[in-house]
Amino acid sequence: MSGLGADRGGAGPFEPATLRAMAVLALALVLFLALSVVRAPTVRPDLATLVVVFLALEHDLVSGLTLSAAVGYLSDQFSGLGPGLDAATCVVVFLVLRLFVARIVGGRPVMVSVLAVVATGLAFVVRQIIEMVVGPNKAGLAAMAPALPSVVLGAAGLGFVVYRLFRLVDDRLRPRESYGMGGR
Repeated sequence: MSGLGADRGGAGPFEPATLRAMAVLALALVLFLALSVVRAPTVRPDLATLVVVFLALEHDLVSGLTLSAAVGYLSDQFSGLGPGLDAATCVVVFLVLRLFVARIVGGRPVMVSVLAVVATGLAFVVRQIIEMVVGPNKAGLAAMAPALPSVVLGAAGLGFVVYRLFRLVDDRLRPRESYGMGGR
């Protein structure tokens, strides 16, 4: 009889990679819920983009791409914009970040904050392009421009904080390669 998490020839629900993915989605959901309740109009970050920055820096291509689409889907549910707009934006931003940004050390708050601001600007541009091509023009430039300063301020101020929060949870669930002489 096999126990919970026993090897069954594939990735089960208790494999480290699966737990890491579920933790990213659970933490993103909690942050989306908290952000939907908090009334702070002066600083309103694009949370999905900040999570995508973490995924681009810390996850491999396949898991990061999948999780970016899932986080974008969660963002779609909370945004009220066209269905699929945030999911497509998150996937494109993830791919562009992975293409142009080498892995940087996450302990550099300025680099992560600058990357969060750049990714937020990129997400804004990608949303506008998607809206122009497919519609339904709910996220038009005139509708989103007044919120842009608060979104950029949110990315600059909270980009590193969100990154470190996700990194803290991710480090707890990451498998250890070796335990040294005494084992565990």
